[in-house]
Amino acid sequence: MSRKQDKLLVSQLDHTLQMYNTDFIEKQPPKSFKGHKTSLYVRSVLSPCNNFVASGSTDQGMHIWRADAENTKQPLISLYNGHHAEVISNFIKKI
Repeated sequence: MSRKQDKLLVSQLDHTLQMYNTDFIEKQPPKSFKGHKTSLYVRSVLSPCNNFVASGSTDQGMHIWRADAENTKQPLISLYNGHHAEVISNFIKKI
């Protein structure tokens, strides 16, 4: 849930994130963010300004998207190099 409590991020079993606008949840479809390869565990967060979505997972990757991007199939930043384990630590909570 965003700080303004108007956005909700949900991790899906198909490795995507769905962002719902809670003000229009019944009228607007969620925005889907794609990038993780395979993972049953994805931790995600909205930035305090609501402009970015960041996620890390057991696929050893981290992704950052612009929350208002039209094409959410291509993350703004994808990092897989240098990670030797899950990317699910507390840094995701603090972005």
